[in-house]
Amino acid sequence: MNIIHESSGIEYHEPRKLAREISRAEATLLVEPSISVLNFSRLDLAQRCHKSDFLMCYTPRHYPRRWGAHLMADRLNARIWARELKKLLNGISPKMVLFDRPGYSARVKLLDENLSVYYAHCDYTVDIIGQRNQQIAFAERQMLHRVDLALAASNELAERFRQDGAKRVEVFPCAYNGDLFDGNRSYAEPESLRGLRRPRLLFSGHITGRIDFDGLVRTMESRPNWQLVMIGAISDGLSDELERSGRDPKVFEQLLSLKNVIYCGQVSLREVPPYIAACD
Repeated sequence: MNIIHESSGIEYHEPRKLAREISRAEATLLVEPSISVLNFSRLDLAQRCHKSDFLMCYTPRHYPRRWGAHLMADRLNARIWARELKKLLNGISPKMVLFDRPGYSARVKLLDENLSVYYAHCDYTVDIIGQRNQQIAFAERQMLHRVDLALAASNELAERFRQDGAKRVEVFPCAYNGDLFDGNRSYAEPESLRGLRRPRLLFSGHITGRIDFDGLVRTMESRPNWQLVMIGAISDGLSDELERSGRDPKVFEQLLSLKNVIYCGQVSLREVPPYIAACD
């Protein structure tokens, strides 16, 4: 079984049997978040691939979607992505390609896969204040029309996928990695938290415009004795996401300026459990 996974969340997903089957695959390739060709050093294809515990990881190049040329950039990036992956696959057509973002419909079937899958572990089309992003909703409908199978994290999401014209839909709930996130283990306190008073609140995840930053600012201002710890990658387009939903594009910066808020950057998945254990 040859699988391309478009993103980095595979360790979270249940049933665990799927992860085990992928780890025993003939060739499993994880496509990591892409890096702009405008800022990326001239590393060749081999240098942008590395082995992890049970798969090969690949970092693609991409042209940013700027200057109003979104469709052209999407098509160009899809062709670059397919060309490089075909080199890595060395003439083998993958049996399954799994996408977990709605904006990659132009890449479906470019690798001549037997089965194309779209997996949504949440509703990507709605922001934290309940507004639906029509551009993302349109991109998701395109994805649903092109893939062979859509996996939805909930029954409600699955029903919407059916209404939007998906060929086949299955419910595939989210879960966690019980081996990695073991509540019975003792974890050393991260150095960045040593000496930080309690209670400590933790946010771990992708920092995007879907977070209620205004609510967090009000909470931490009204509870000066609480400490908010944040870990995770910050979305490149965070300011734009906030502005599109009618919020202050600098509200995240306002949150970080508070004395009882600490941002510890992006950490690896295996570093997350110690942060959970060290917070309240």
